[in-house]
Amino acid sequence: MVHMSHMPLKRPGTEFLVEKLDREVLVYDQVLHQAHSLTAAAALVWDLCDGGTMDRARAALANADHTESLEVVLEQLVASKLVAAPVARRGSVNHSRRRMLSKTAVAAGIIIASPVVYSIIAPSVAQAVSGPCGTIGKQCCTTGNPCTQGACVGNICN
Repeated sequence: MVHMSHMPLKRPGTEFLVEKLDREVLVYDQVLHQAHSLTAAAALVWDLCDGGTMDRARAALANADHTESLEVVLEQLVASKLVAAPVARRGSVNHSRRRMLSKTAVAAGIIIASPVVYSIIAPSVAQAVSGPCGTIGKQCCTTGNPCTQGACVGNICN
């Protein structure tokens, strides 16, 4: 059986801007130009994405009274490209009662996963500074829809 024993790493070569708020952490990926809002549980797990053991991360989540599944949080962090995809390692099967109950609950659909990472793509610079057509300095909308201010000269509102 393939299982993971170690946490993935934050995506290498990426510059993140991080802003901690009361109940969430905002992360801006300067390479992919994406902004992410992490719940407290996701932020805790993301901070632990350093190659350490999965058991350490599970204990940290439990000690902080978070009910989210570590696997669900990691899946969302990987999907958001905040961490590198984890490398599965071959090893012995872990037959602990907690792991067995957790897998049984997930299989039975008892645990309902709610989003712990919300992501948006930041607009390009051109999109961010562009205003509606018909405003001063922008392209005129159409001949039948003149500039809201000034006059359309050379297809630019002046």
